[in-house]
Parts: sequence; structure tokens; C-alpha cells
Amino acid sequence: MKKLFVLAIACLSFVLTAQEKPDYQSIANKVVNQSLDVKPGELVVVSGTPAELELIEALLVEVSKAGGHCSVELNLPKANHKAIMETPVKYLAMVNPYPLFQARVVDCYISTGSVQEPALFTDVPEEKLKAMRMRNIALRDAFNRAKYRSVSIGQTGGIPSQSYAELVGMNHSDMLNNFWNAIDTDYEMMRIDSDVLKTYLKAGSIVTVSSKEGTSLSFNLAGTDIRTNCGDCTKLNNDGGPTAAWLPAGEVYACVDPQSANGLLVIPHYTYNGEILTDLKMTFENGVLTDLSGNGNLDRIKEALDSNPKDKNCLSIVDIGINRDRKYTEGTQYASWEMAGMLTFFIGDNSWAGGSVSSQYSMGVHAPLHSMEIGNTELISEGEILLLDDMATK
Repeated sequence: MKKLFVLAIACLSFVLTAQEKPDYQSIANKVVNQSLDVKPGELVVVSGTPAELELIEALLVEVSKAGGHCSVELNLPKANHKAIMETPVKYLAMVNPYPLFQARVVDCYISTGSVQEPALFTDVPEEKLKAMRMRNIALRDAFNRAKYRSVSIGQTGGIPSQSYAELVGMNHSDMLNNFWNAIDTDYEMMRIDSDVLKTYLKAGSIVTVSSKEGTSLSFNLAGTDIRTNCGDCTKLNNDGGPTAAWLPAGEVYACVDPQSANGLLVIPHYTYNGEILTDLKMTFENGVLTDLSGNGNLDRIKEALDSNPKDKNCLSIVDIGINRDRKYTEGTQYASWEMAGMLTFFIGDNSWAGGSVSSQYSMGVHAPLHSMEIGNTELISEGEILLLDDMATK
């Protein structure tokens, strides 16, 4: 799952300058009354870390004003780290029944979050991470079947923090301004763009991807529904499961035929547990990842991948960013799903997207400055998404 509890908001309409603090009350009003359309009597869970307390407080007030019942869950990263390190593996593997019961009755989830200490979980042994991933399979399956609406403020890295900006080589003020500006985007245009793009993403279509760094990859699209993240989570999916939006919004994503990928995918930078790896080279044969190399400590990733059956380490999802107000800054190590022209690929589990690959591990990698063709149509050229409204007239 993209993130088990990673959820999203829609349609915020304010501009933040470097010195201004966000209008949390206005944000909360839009999340509760527009993005989620909370009804009287509905149960709403709001989660976040102490860094987001003001926003959490504003959300609680708005849920109450809408007639909803608000339950607040506080995530304590340092305490969580200490608990993981000091808890025996056999206990970490035990399934917590509370979220399973919760998923049956909760109507809406709102998640806020930011990465205050990027390297906090770097020293957690892989055996403990594996135990928790195995434990979460039951939670993932339950949440994939449950009917709820969910919203999350933040994509890669969450709401930008100073420490995370330093990790990825961004100016914090610029990063924060860009984040909020990308939220205050033209959502009607985004929906039009997504509808146009979906017409090209047909089952069985052959997709080719390339880059100056050496990517040369081809694969077929699976026959599942094409999904979008355009900030709307007020309607249930066709399969009756949950709806989720991530903000900044702006994605069209499709499942890949898990036996179809062949070639090389070159990823310039990838963050794993607070460590940045560079020049990641991923070779696929008949769908499956057969070789992985790059600069940095790859042992942890390889351990995680080895915990899956080999046939589960397949290319499973392609995600296309379409937010016209969100661009990749060349020369930095910050990339996110929604950036216009950004390609993101998932290896492993794609059950959260309606796919057939169910496994305890998955990894998503961003591929900036790549080109993509579907059939004979070029959709993205070196990270620049072609004007979708022009494409619609062809």
C-alpha cells in the first residue's frame, strides 16, 4: 500500500508566504466540509505527530461543528522507535486487533504528518521491520475492503520540515511555499487532464520508458481500472472499497501486468529509512526484478526484497504526476508523486491499487526527467508532460 494510513485532502485555497503560518482553521474547514463532506453522526479519526498539534486541534473543532465524532490518535516517533528497538520480535509480529475493529466503524480518516528526524529509524534491524510488515498484511487487507473516506496532508516527506528539506537539498521556505501552492491549484483542470490521460492508459497497452541516465524499459498495462488522485474522496470506488486522496493531489496510476516488464530502470536517488542512495539500477526480466545495484548501502533493501517470494518482486504500478503547479527541481534529491511529468514505479504489492500482486513488501521509486511513450504516442519528454489539452485534440 502506498502508505497504510497515508490519507489526503482536497481543494485548499490559500497562498502561504515564507513568513506566514498556514490558516489552519481555513484548511480544516475545507478538509472536513469539502474534501470529506463529514455528515452528522459520522466517526472521524484524526492522526498526526506533536509537530501538527495546531492543525489537529483545528480539525477536531471542524469535525465537531459538522456533527461528527472526532477521535484523535497521536503518533510519537521517538517513543515508537524506542518501543521497536526494545520489543522482542515475537511481539512485534502480533497483529493489533484494534485497527481491525476500527476499520469496521470509522467513516473518515484524516492524516497529518511530517518527517522531523529523517534518520530516526535507520538503525532498526531488518528482522524487526519484516515482523511488522508481516503483521500489517492483515491490517492492509482489512483496510482494502473497508468502506471509508480518507484524506492526507502531505506526499513524499509529508508537510515539509527543516530537517527533511536539508536531507533532500532543498531550501525549506521555498519547499514549503511550493507545497502549499501546489495544494492551491486548479482542480477542475486537473480532473480534465486526468480524464484525457486515462484514455491512453488502456489494458494491454505497451509502455516504453527511457532517460538520458540509461533507463530503457518496456511493460504492458494490466486490465484493472485506472485510478486517479485529484483530491476527491467523497465517492466510493467501483469495487466498493475505500477512497483516498493525497495532497498535493495530481496523479493517474495504473497496474502493470506483473509478468511483462523487461529492461533497465535507472533511479537517480532513492531514500530508504533516512538514507539516500544514488544511481539505483534495477533490471527486470519478464516482470521480475533480477538485479539491483547503486551507490550506497543496498543491503537493507535487498534484505527487504528477499523477504518476498521472488515472483512478488515485480514491476506492479506506474504512476504519472499531473499537478501543473508542482515541478521537479533539477539538481535536488526531492521528488514526489504529483509533480507534473514525474513517473513513479512500484515494485511488489499493488493490492491497494486494485492489482493482483499481494505481498508483505513493496517499494516505490521516483523517476524524474524520464520520457514515456504509450504505443506510438509520446506522453512525457524528459520529465515534461505534454500539454494534455492539446493531446485531446489529436
